[in-house]
Amino acid sequence: MYIDEVYLPLPGENIPSGRPEQPSRFVMDFFRDSPFPVSFLINPIVFDKPVEDIAGVITNKLMDMCDKYNIRSVTLSNLMLAQYINRRIPELALHASVLMEIFTPTQLVYLNEVFDVLVPSSRIIRDLKALRRLKNSFNGIVKLIVNEGCLPHCVLRNQHFYEMGCKTP
Repeated sequence: MYIDEVYLPLPGENIPSGRPEQPSRFVMDFFRDSPFPVSFLINPIVFDKPVEDIAGVITNKLMDMCDKYNIRSVTLSNLMLAQYINRRIPELALHASVLMEIFTPTQLVYLNEVFDVLVPSSRIIRDLKALRRLKNSFNGIVKLIVNEGCLPHCVLRNQHFYEMGCKTP
């Protein structure tokens, strides 16, 4: 087993990550000194503004961070934002988030030209036939993530994600 990359929210004010705000005391030191590549998380299910209003701020921050640090990829749950990032920073690998709920080959019609990595829906995480169908239909890598430990079709999944990201008092 090895660490492929570390997955963190993209730092900056007004940049949505899909997670509660993280403590940032040592994060810039981590970016500078870490032996591991970083994958940024820009993963809210819904943005508080239209994508075209925030995409420029996000891509400018990404370009700045890529110029300074070992940034490997971005994990996204929004196809329109992924398309925008792909046009502006084509060398940056894009991961389709588990939150996109991709579980059938027909959903990949829009993703194949944009995303390099697919994290499939938790509803098929233990279904090898469904995973093979996705892999056979996807041009990139299919990656399973370890925090998808919920049972298939768990109705508390979103709450579990929320609780994993909460600050403790």
